[in-house]
Amino acid sequence: MRKRGRNVDDGRTRNMAKRKMDYSSRTKHPQPKIGTRYGKVLVIKIDYGPLGGIIAVYCRCDCGMEWSPLRDNLVAGKCSRCPLCRDKAMHDAQRKYDFVPEEHRERMQNIVHNAIGRCHRRPSRDYGKRGITVYAPWRKDRVEFVRYLLTLPGWDNPKLVVDRTDNDGNYEPSNLRFVTPSESMFNRRPFKLWPSTQISGKKRPGL
Repeated sequence: MRKRGRNVDDGRTRNMAKRKMDYSSRTKHPQPKIGTRYGKVLVIKIDYGPLGGIIAVYCRCDCGMEWSPLRDNLVAGKCSRCPLCRDKAMHDAQRKYDFVPEEHRERMQNIVHNAIGRCHRRPSRDYGKRGITVYAPWRKDRVEFVRYLLTLPGWDNPKLVVDRTDNDGNYEPSNLRFVTPSESMFNRRPFKLWPSTQISGKKRPGL
């Protein structure tokens, strides 16, 4: 007698296509539903596959544009407006820096972005975790941060970098300057030497 497959015996193959599977408990974010809003985006239609999985999600932005974003980006909060609104917002954000010469614009923006990032967004060991902060008004309005940098001598020299006069001080007025990378390297905290193993009896980490 020929043995039949397990899926054929219990009818799983025939019945699986008829059932609407619920995958909401297996995902990190709740599944989108018609009428759900994500920022400026409203879900207006959802296409399901034969097993109940979401194939496509159709949305409408407040500006009237309709398109189909990726489901994972939508539920993760990475798609809160349509491509047209996104491009317009990026263009308006760049126009705020029109007072900076074009050849120095990206460099100034990177200086501000990196300073706020290492102190607040992703605090690093030598900056944010050590108590170094960025002047609060500059965090709220990065344009003012750039305006202040343009008042410092040497801002238009791409070979210079921003340095804090007091290495233990914050990114704040009267504590910033443009210096060469070598000058910035020497303006650092005293290097702490590990005690000799013969004296302390402790091994240096990693040895």
